[in-house]
Amino acid sequence: MYNLLIVDDELLFCRQMVHVLDWEALGFHISGTFTDAQKALDFITENAVDAILTDIKMPGGPSGIDLAEYINRNYPDISVIIMSGYRSFDYAQAAIRNNVCAYLTKPITYQALYETFTDLKASLDKRQPAYDAQELESLIQRTCLHEILLKAVSSRAQAEEKCLSARLPVRILDFPCFYVRAEFAEFDDFLDKKWKHGRERFYQSLWHFLIPADCGYLCYPLFAEKQAASFLLFSENGALPDLTERAQQYCEILGLRCNIRTTPQYADLFALAEDYEHLAAIDPEYTKNSMETLLSLIHTGKTEAACQAFDLLFQPTEITLQKAQDIARTLLQSVRSFAADKSISYPLLNTDDAKEIHRQLSIFVRETAQQFRDGLGPDGYEHLIEKAQRYIRENYAKDITLKEVAGFVALNPIYLSRFFKQKTGEKFIDYLTRIRMEKAAELLRQPDIKVYEICSRVGYHNVQHFYRLFKLYTGYTPTEYRAQQKE
Repeated sequence: MYNLLIVDDELLFCRQMVHVLDWEALGFHISGTFTDAQKALDFITENAVDAILTDIKMPGGPSGIDLAEYINRNYPDISVIIMSGYRSFDYAQAAIRNNVCAYLTKPITYQALYETFTDLKASLDKRQPAYDAQELESLIQRTCLHEILLKAVSSRAQAEEKCLSARLPVRILDFPCFYVRAEFAEFDDFLDKKWKHGRERFYQSLWHFLIPADCGYLCYPLFAEKQAASFLLFSENGALPDLTERAQQYCEILGLRCNIRTTPQYADLFALAEDYEHLAAIDPEYTKNSMETLLSLIHTGKTEAACQAFDLLFQPTEITLQKAQDIARTLLQSVRSFAADKSISYPLLNTDDAKEIHRQLSIFVRETAQQFRDGLGPDGYEHLIEKAQRYIRENYAKDITLKEVAGFVALNPIYLSRFFKQKTGEKFIDYLTRIRMEKAAELLRQPDIKVYEICSRVGYHNVQHFYRLFKLYTGYTPTEYRAQQKE
């Protein structure tokens, strides 16, 4: 069943549309009706929506075209159908430009509406992944485990309920567990030329070989990525099997190189959840830049996670001396850039041995992260977010990005995004847009400045895009807002 919103400024029309078709029979559930586009946008940010049926003109707020543009830019998977009483080429052209999937002219016939949503249902069905029963069960179990690890469950009872619904044994909640990661070299070539049964099936085969059914361990995958995979291993007696040796045996048979990494033992899944965001942050599923992640973990005082990130980045048995020296140079220069106010002891690294460079840097990472941890104080990362906010306020007129601001405060973009929302209650992009719109409103009160000049002064290059954003933010176009200020 697909979730559908109906948006029209006429309440009576909205009510009629709810009953004009047997929506359930067509495969749609009407999740809400709205008489203005802004309320529909607010609903979309908090709820799952698959399709929107919207009028093209709605006075006093964003139009259907504004709504379609915002959705096309931010929620491209949502299908938009425009209704209009206007046979205007400009409207139709705007709809096409924003990937509207249908344009219905009022008065809308039953047949046109029925055919449009029958076609839309078929189109949405094609997007759905074709899971077989085993893959679907695995997906449900991964989702359940992620919710527990991300602390999305509020109690032990709720965690047990989630496990039962996902067909996971409840007893795993009490077992000691390990976070395990397997990495593969030249994996795509192996899949294409040797395996030929798909990435997911390879991982299933690997799990079964590593953890035989009668060995007393339980294994559940978390991620299946391009060159690596991670999974949870539960052990009733707390011991960890020799996964590295078994993985090497399996991969030698197949002609594949494999590297296994394992965390220390956690008392149970809830203990692992305390460190999970940092374990996930050093996983390529979340970031492509291990150095960025390492610097973020050092800066935020996450000592153990920083050491793990460093070991992922710097593997002395698999790295050249030149690469080791490059990593050392980048790491030390980067730490100096954000730790000028701290008395940090930097290693001299007067050696031509990659293993010795690794040893010295490993000590440096641990001691430096610990020093930052000791100096965080009760406000935690608050000073970094305030520094990011200052940078935005001083540079909103430039084409700044999350990555640029993250670099300025020496945080990984993923960390900055998470901490920014926690501290301010706003997403990074929403805060940047608000600062720009407030400044634009201030400049519009000065009648001698042209609108296109204001657009450039607040960081936008496209005047039409600026018009639409300003109207979404204030309910008025820049011209309307300026006229209102004169009254």
